[in-house]
Amino acid sequence: MRKNKFTALVGAGAILLGTLTTPLMAGSFGIGVAGLGLLGETDGTETLKTTSVKTSKRGVNGTGTVAAGYIQYTFGENGFVVGLEKIPGSATLGSNTVTVTDKLTDGSGTAVTQHAEAKIDNHRGAYIESPSLGGLYLKVGYSEVDLTTQESLGTGSAYGDDTMSGTTVGVGFRGTHDSGIHLKFAVERTDYDSVKLTSTGSDVASKIDADLTTYGARLSIGYNF
Repeated sequence: MRKNKFTALVGAGAILLGTLTTPLMAGSFGIGVAGLGLLGETDGTETLKTTSVKTSKRGVNGTGTVAAGYIQYTFGENGFVVGLEKIPGSATLGSNTVTVTDKLTDGSGTAVTQHAEAKIDNHRGAYIESPSLGGLYLKVGYSEVDLTTQESLGTGSAYGDDTMSGTTVGVGFRGTHDSGIHLKFAVERTDYDSVKLTSTGSDVASKIDADLTTYGARLSIGYNF
């Protein structure tokens, strides 16, 4: 279902831009790499399985840098841009280890270590950039990323994995040299859909609800054919 949504977005964007460009001017394909500095902000709530007590974490921030590769098509000399991008590798959203007293498993009050960690990887996205005005352009995009949980819980519970989708808005400057080399700089914000995880492997399920927003600065360099 998500794959169909992603494909439909790319196709619809290409058709829309084709109708907006009248007359259709010769364009160019481009390929490039980008470096991104990111700030991730996560809000989450855990509902315990036995007491239904909720524990919330708000504004948990993390920073990092990633690299991306992209291909794109520019309509005309400086028109609309439609592109696809891929970010390889993974990044850790958060990690926490605590020692708690287990009064549920055997009633003895044994101390157990609880470790929980979440990573994102396999990021892929599509984007559309507006024609630039004095080098200034606007950007909208859609992306998907896999969320992987890694935990070791004394209760024997475990959380599954999920895929998150997000929408991006941004603004930036771009330019293309006569040699075909293009440069872009943009600031962006991506809001991801809420993710809901339910634990398995124990008698009663605990639940986690989380929201992720990222803020980033992106520097791209590529070549137009």
